[in-house]
Amino acid sequence: YHFVNWSDGVLTATRTDTNVMADLSVTANFALNTYTLSVASDHGTIVKAPDLPAYDHGTSVTITATPATGYSFVNWTGDVTSADNPLVLTMDGDKTLTANYSLNTYTLTVDATNGTVTKLPDQAAYDHGTVVQLTAVPATGYHFVNWTGDASGTDLTTSVMMDGNKSVTANFAVNTYTLSYVAG
Repeated sequence: YHFVNWSDGVLTATRTDTNVMADLSVTANFALNTYTLSVASDHGTIVKAPDLPAYDHGTSVTITATPATGYSFVNWTGDVTSADNPLVLTMDGDKTLTANYSLNTYTLTVDATNGTVTKLPDQAAYDHGTVVQLTAVPATGYHFVNWTGDASGTDLTTSVMMDGNKSVTANFAVNTYTLSYVAG
């Protein structure tokens, strides 16, 4: 709470009454403190419940961060540091918080029997949104048939958009030949 005024309208916090000739009744008036909650988020959205311009002292506020596609929530920083999401705050002063996110990374597993697959770029993990070009390379005596799993098609080269962990298989078949002969 904070001091507002005296019941007789005097606005000063200190009071000196002199020359009092009779009983005097004076009341000090106080008001509940209110506070602001500012939130920031670069790669997602934040919902405050309740969502008010100011909060009374002691009000409980739940803030929830929802990451943008390809991101994961990491933590809150600012006047409160926490990895809780949603986060429940008790308003006891003005607060400023930032929701922090990290870009998701994914693995790409490739399988090939009787051949190999080259990846461009060739990395252990890929950031969300990375496009990886796969090229099937048949072993001697084999030819490429198709892609299965998280890729499809019959072209030697295909592209995979990394928006989750992916697994791709390059399928090869043994070459067959025709033998022609003439009896003489």
